[in-house]
Amino acid sequence: MYTSFPFRSMIDRTIEAVDEAWDFVTQRDSGISGMTEDGAPLELTLGPKGWSKMGKGYTRAQVAELLTYLIEHNYVNVGGRVLRQIKGMPMGMPAAPQVASLACYPVE
Repeated sequence: MYTSFPFRSMIDRTIEAVDEAWDFVTQRDSGISGMTEDGAPLELTLGPKGWSKMGKGYTRAQVAELLTYLIEHNYVNVGGRVLRQIKGMPMGMPAAPQVASLACYPVE
């Protein structure tokens, strides 16, 4: 299934799912405090140990950029030639099932 998703659709849907999750966690954890040196609230980040407002992780924009890169830069080796996949994601890519789930979430 995810081998035939158009890139733009997959990217848009995946980022939509990430935005929804980010908004949910931001609302849920609005009591978490964290301030920059100038007193502004820190943006919620996602790191290896979960969500944080301490600035030790990836911002929403960075996650969107990483997902876009991951989806758009898939290369396969066919007969000794390296080709860039222009539609869908390779089934053997470790992150493909998770990205496909995120891409399908807004539609479900």
